[in-house]
Amino acid sequence: MIRWKFSTVILAIAFMTAVCPATEAADAIHLTLAHADTPEGSLFGTCMTEFKNVLEQRSNGSIIVDIFPNGQLGTVSEYVVGVQSGTIDLAPAASTFIANFCHTVSIFDLPFLFEDYEHVWQTLDGEVGTQLTSALADNGIEALAWWGLGFRNVTTSKKHPINSIGDLKGFRIRTMQSAIHQALFQALGADAVPMDWGELYTALQQGTVDGEENPFTQVLSSNIWEVNPIIVKTEHAFTPAVFMMSPQVASKVSSEQLELIRNCAKECTPIFRKATVDINADALKTLIQEKECSFIETISKADLQAATASVYNSYPEYADLVQSIRNIR
Repeated sequence: MIRWKFSTVILAIAFMTAVCPATEAADAIHLTLAHADTPEGSLFGTCMTEFKNVLEQRSNGSIIVDIFPNGQLGTVSEYVVGVQSGTIDLAPAASTFIANFCHTVSIFDLPFLFEDYEHVWQTLDGEVGTQLTSALADNGIEALAWWGLGFRNVTTSKKHPINSIGDLKGFRIRTMQSAIHQALFQALGADAVPMDWGELYTALQQGTVDGEENPFTQVLSSNIWEVNPIIVKTEHAFTPAVFMMSPQVASKVSSEQLELIRNCAKECTPIFRKATVDINADALKTLIQEKECSFIETISKADLQAATASVYNSYPEYADLVQSIRNIR
């Protein structure tokens, strides 16, 4: 496991790039990489720039990665379709979006499945990760790397403070297009409202929904804190991220280049994971100290777990995988 500070690694690579820039070869192959986040400061923006730098250096400029951030090439769901069809070569995505195309991945939406980050990484690197990678391949997606967005927490406005589970009753919360996430909040008495990411900020601003749930880094980088300055520690779910590659890339590059792409993604995975931990920790610090957000820690995790345990009864198809994950604890 790489133990350097993430910032140190980024500085080292930036220095290497400045001293020995990757010169584009005359016959360079360009790969399209799309993501929905800001190019700087966000988790996907930071990690994808890292991968671009490493791959272009290792390939001596024979492979150039053209990054299209901020949803320039469509929605996240459209990225997945693009990867499957070959119109997009590379893209990172939260597991919840990918679950719409590969049902097995929905297991990660179940409440309180993981104890901590190390539990997540061990799961993704073990038999469960292998099974899920295989399931994605069967659906036209090659998983180059597994890491994560972070643990999810609820945010709200001063009009709708949340200090106990009882305060969630009737609370209109935006969720992703995930039946499990909706069931999770319905079990807590909330009114779950599935909504596209691009509509969320305006919905919060106009009061269409009372709050939302996301990792700290998303709350900061997407300016959710401006309309939801109260962060409630729930850690109700962890959202892994998948770095996807289209199977069609194999027809664009040589076998040696294809192996290089895979090796570079593998090399970057520990750095991506370090970034997940560091960026979320730094984001929470910034939200509290600089953005003056309130951080509420009064809700018992044990109470939340007990209240949402019934969600598992509705998804018996995941029982074996769930047990495998719990055995890792």
